[in-house]
Amino acid sequence: MGFDKIINNQLKFKQMINDIISQGKELLSEKLKETVGLKDNQIDTTLETAGESTVEVLKDEVTGGNLNGVLDLFNGKSETTKSNPIVDEIAKKFISSLVSKLGIDEGIASKASDIILP
Repeated sequence: MGFDKIINNQLKFKQMINDIISQGKELLSEKLKETVGLKDNQIDTTLETAGESTVEVLKDEVTGGNLNGVLDLFNGKSETTKSNPIVDEIAKKFISSLVSKLGIDEGIASKASDIILP
């Protein structure tokens, strides 16, 4: 596979993740405000961070040779909960990034993770 094709596929994948997050943004926004206590100005950063963390971990998994694990995640052949090592890694990356970006407590970031990630 050529470099241009790899870049194009990464962009398509990132767009797919962003589309999924955008579709759930309204529902997630209200739930994050009510359950976690995030403010309006923190919601966009939280959702963007969820997308970035997901893309980064999945990219690392694929480039590390775990393409089948990623495909299994998307085609229903593996758990989509944190019992799956890939989902667990996404959650860890998301929580760490959210604490860093928003300066919130890890417990609050973990609650946000529970809402956004399966």
